[in-house]
Amino acid sequence: TQVSNLTYQNAAITSGAKDMLIRIATVYPVTGEGALTGVYALLEKSGLTLDTKSVNVAQKEIKVINDLKDKSKMTDQQANQVIGQIKQQVNQHIHVNQTINDVDIVNIVNQTLVQNNLSIDVDMLNQLIVVIKEYSETDTAQDEEIVDQIDQSIMSGNWRNVLAALEGSYSSEELRNM
Repeated sequence: TQVSNLTYQNAAITSGAKDMLIRIATVYPVTGEGALTGVYALLEKSGLTLDTKSVNVAQKEIKVINDLKDKSKMTDQQANQVIGQIKQQVNQHIHVNQTINDVDIVNIVNQTLVQNNLSIDVDMLNQLIVVIKEYSETDTAQDEEIVDQIDQSIMSGNWRNVLAALEGSYSSEELRNM
C-alpha cells in the first residue's frame, strides 16, 4: 500500500539485480517495505549472489523514497527519478574518478534537486545524503552497467508503460495457487 513499482525497481537495482522483471503481490494489504526480502532470498536461491551492503542500502532507499513523497510532497515519479538521477551521477563520478567523497555527494544531491526545481527540508536532505553516501560505498555503485539499468527502468517513461501493460489483477485464490 506504500511502495510503488518504481520504488521496487529503484531498490532492486540498488541491491544489484539486473535485467529482470520482478512481480510482487500479496493476498492481504501490507505496506510493502519488506517485500524485496523475499525476492532477494529467491535470487540467492537461484544462484545470484547479492552484496549484503547493497541489499541493506536498498531497504533504506525505500524508506527515503517514501519519506520524500510524504514529507516533501513529491510525486512517486519525482521521488524515484531524483533518486535515480543521483545514483546515476554517483556511478558516473566513481567511474571517471575511481572514488567519490562527501563533498561530491552533497554537491550531486543539491545540484539534482535544483535541476529538478525541488526543495526539501534539512532533515530530509540529510537523510537523502546519508543513504546516497551508503550507496556510493556499495558494489552496485562501482558497476558501470547500473547507469544503464537505472536509465532503462526508472528514467524511461516507456519502461513504465511496459510495466503497466504487464500488470495484472489476480484474485487471492489465484495468488495462492501460483
